[in-house]
Amino acid sequence: MNVRHHSPLRKGFTLIELLVVIAIIAILVARLLPAVQQAREAARRSSCKNNLKQIGLALHNYHDTHGTFPPTQIFTYYPTPGSLSGGLPRNHSWISMILPMLEQATLYDQINFSLPMYDNSTSQFQLTSSGNPIVATQISTLQCPSDPGFSGNTSISHGVSHTNYAGATGWDWWYRSNHPVSGVFQNGGNTRIRDITKGTSTTIMVGEVSTQGFAPNPGIAGHTRNGGGSPRTGGSGNAVFRAALIAPQTNSDVMGNKQWTRPDGNVAGFWWRAAPYMCQPTYLACFGLNNNWPGASSRHTGGGQFLFADGSVKFLNESIQHSAAWPTNSLWQSLHSTQLQTGMVIPNGNY
Repeated sequence: MNVRHHSPLRKGFTLIELLVVIAIIAILVARLLPAVQQAREAARRSSCKNNLKQIGLALHNYHDTHGTFPPTQIFTYYPTPGSLSGGLPRNHSWISMILPMLEQATLYDQINFSLPMYDNSTSQFQLTSSGNPIVATQISTLQCPSDPGFSGNTSISHGVSHTNYAGATGWDWWYRSNHPVSGVFQNGGNTRIRDITKGTSTTIMVGEVSTQGFAPNPGIAGHTRNGGGSPRTGGSGNAVFRAALIAPQTNSDVMGNKQWTRPDGNVAGFWWRAAPYMCQPTYLACFGLNNNWPGASSRHTGGGQFLFADGSVKFLNESIQHSAAWPTNSLWQSLHSTQLQTGMVIPNGNY
C-alpha cells in the first residue's frame, strides 16, 4: 500500500514577503501622494478663482447701480458739507459696500454706515441682530482655500475676520488724482470704468493677499523689488493680514488736503492692532508679487490670482517683470495703472 505524505498548508506571509509588500506600498504611496496634493491644490486654486469672479461680478453690479466702483474706504464723516473740520471716524471697507452683491444683504442691512464700525468711546464693534460683532463674520467667498488663515478662530485675529482679496491701490499709499500710477482703489478716490483709460482687460482691480504676509529673502531689499520672498515666520504673532469688514489703519501724510480720522478719534498717524498686524483690504504695487507684506501675496505655488477690471481672472507668475524705479515701465506696474504713461509697457495678455 502506497502511503502519500502531504506537507502542511502554509498560512500567511513570511517576514521577507511582508517587508516586500510594505516596500511596494510605500513606493506607490510616495508616487501617488504628490499627484493627490496637486489635484487638491488644483481644486483649491479653481475655488479661489471662482471667489475672485464673484467679487468681480459684485463690483460691476455695484458700478451699474452707483455709476462708480466703491470707494476704497469710508474713513471719515464730516458733519459740515465742504468742510474738513470735525471729522468723525467711520472706518468702513470697500468690501462692506458690496455685501448685497455677494449674497450678504442680511449682513449689509445690519451695518450702520453713519456710525463707526469700531467705537473708541465704548471699545465696541457694531453688532449683528444676534449680538455678535459684524466684523467677526466669516465669508467664504472672501477667503482663499489655499491660505492657512486662522482656522476660523477670530480670537487670534482680534475678533476680526480676514480676507485674502485686496483692492489694488496702484504704486503706493499716496493719493494722486488722475495720475498714471493710480490704481482702481487709490486712497481717497472713486473710480469709474471710463477712468480706466488704459483698458479694463489690462488693469488689475483686486489681487490675492496672504494672511501671513511675505518677507524678502535674505540679502534682498524689502522695498520696490521683484517677487519671490518667503512667508513671514513666527506664527500668528508675526502675521500681517487684511481685515474684511473694517478699514483699520490710516496714514495722514499721504492724503494731501484730505483728512483721515482714525478709529480712536485722532487725525494723525497710524492705528494698528497688535500682532498679528491688521490692515485694510488693499495692497501696493511698488512691491513685487510675494515680496513683502504691503504688496500682493499668495500661497499658490509660483504666483497668485488677480481680478482684472473687465471681470476676468488671471494667474500671474511671481517672477513677472517688475522695476524698482518710479515712474516705471515694468509690466507689473503697467497692470496696476489705470492710465497710460510715457514709455509704459503695453500689456498684450501674455503674462
